[in-house]
Amino acid sequence: MLYRTRMNPQAKTYRENEEYTTKDGTQIKEPWTGEILDHFSKKMKERTRIALEVQSGETALYRCFFYKMLLTGRRCSCWGVETSPDGFCEVCWGTGCVGGFEKYGCRTEVIDVTRSTLIMVNVLPALHLQIRPVPFILLDSATKGYIETEVDLRANRGILDYIGLGSSQPGGSSVSSWVRTTSETSLVRLTKESLTARLGADRLVFRIFLQRTSPEDDQPTVSHLMFRYQIRSKITVNIDFPIQTESILLSELGVMDAYNTIPLGFDSTLKTIGPEDFVMREGDQRRFKIIEAEKFAPMGRLVSWQVSGRHVHSYEKYSRFPT
Repeated sequence: MLYRTRMNPQAKTYRENEEYTTKDGTQIKEPWTGEILDHFSKKMKERTRIALEVQSGETALYRCFFYKMLLTGRRCSCWGVETSPDGFCEVCWGTGCVGGFEKYGCRTEVIDVTRSTLIMVNVLPALHLQIRPVPFILLDSATKGYIETEVDLRANRGILDYIGLGSSQPGGSSVSSWVRTTSETSLVRLTKESLTARLGADRLVFRIFLQRTSPEDDQPTVSHLMFRYQIRSKITVNIDFPIQTESILLSELGVMDAYNTIPLGFDSTLKTIGPEDFVMREGDQRRFKIIEAEKFAPMGRLVSWQVSGRHVHSYEKYSRFPT
């Protein structure tokens, strides 16, 4: 523990406590470790940030999108008592939590059978079918029906990052999605433009229609509706990559699959990094899975991260996640 001694000639008596200790009646010892560490940790953070913005001869700077694996949330319908989460489930992507991965600087909303605030008219979850994740289907006697739910929005930048609908539409059937704010009286067809125009609202109402020509026709199904919007102005992080290694080059040429790890340097922007997270480079769209992450945090002050990553292959779930 570092101390600075301050003279106090006027003081004659002192009381000992957790913050001050005394040697005699004319001195007070004050702990300065925290202040010194705060001063230097701020400088270390700034130096790391600047270093990641300057390209050198041995490393290359990339702005990347970071995807954090969800560890909590709604349990996906593909995950049963006797079964593990499906790695290619388009609702949880093998994590078991609806949404799968959360993109840094964004908020993801998923409408599926696990959502608690659902209104279903002539529609029910197909629990009796051997299909995972569990989809929505029409009643056996119905030719049309819909699913409706309300979604609360967080304060955001008004920028839609992604929207996708998981559905199956056999011949003679159709699936369509619609949206409105709680103050609007009529629905509009859900598109990137119509949803972006309504991101300033506090709550949105979504409705998904299922329709077929006759009860004898094949069933249309809906597995989920997913959309993601920005809650930060900057959604990329700077990462220090080594100049292309031989294993990565061979993988790019299709000669071999590369399982060797490469070192990645992060600053203190991200507060948590762990295995199963992944990043995607902004320029070339290449994805790298995090294998190990070690933080440099002297006395609890996070300064930077030293991370090992591996190139993601086309047959892995990380390569198919909608980014």
